Amino acid sequence: MRSIERTLLAWTLGALTLGATLVALVTYLVTLEEMHEVFDADLRNVAKAVASHHRAWSKSDSVTRVESPLRTDKPDGAEIVTLTWTLQGQQIFSSDPRVALPFTDSEGLSRSSVNDEAWIVYSNISEHGVAQAAQRLAAREELATESASKVFPPLIGLVVVVGGLLVFGLRRSLRPLDSASAIIAQRNAQSLEPIDSDDIPIEISPLVSSINDLMGRLGVAFAA
Repeated sequence: MRSIERTLLAWTLGALTLGATLVALVTYLVTLEEMHEVFDADLRNVAKAVASHHRAWSKSDSVTRVESPLRTDKPDGAEIVTLTWTLQGQQIFSSDPRVALPFTDSEGLSRSSVNDEAWIVYSNISEHGVAQAAQRLAAREELATESASKVFPPLIGLVVVVGGLLVFGLRRSLRPLDSASAIIAQRNAQSLEPIDSDDIPIEISPLVSSINDLMGRLGVAFAA
């Protein structure tokens, strides 16, 4: 037999769990959007700063290439990689030569893929050359995921607490059903008095009224 209590709990807890998941998802998306705004501004500022220090003179016949550092360390996911180019696409400097970002002559933000990794790149174009600042997209997604994961445990705790309160409230609210069942069980052919409906919950009042009508008709039938 299907339990009303279990059905209500299952639907309510399911709705709460779904709500908690949606809140965590919205937190992730909002945080990621905010991080895009902040980090995009950082990339723009870094690119402009690099452009002011590393000049790639487009009119020079011989461009002096700045020695790039030899990187053997493990890449930091949130690190900003900087590059400078001539206007003709000759690389002058790279803060991490392992990252082979493509040259671009378009001002502003763009996305590139390097070694199957998505990068967000800001390019600063001037008469002296091109300065780029780039960052892995995965770094932003990881930070957004971390923020959302911090929100999820309290939400699960809230679901557990609300579930416990629902169990207590439902069992307390369904006690009148047990009382009504006990009263109905006492009725027989010699005891067909109507059930007192003063303390009966509104939700089961139609059922109690139907039982009282039935017992009334049975009384009339037995009398006949």
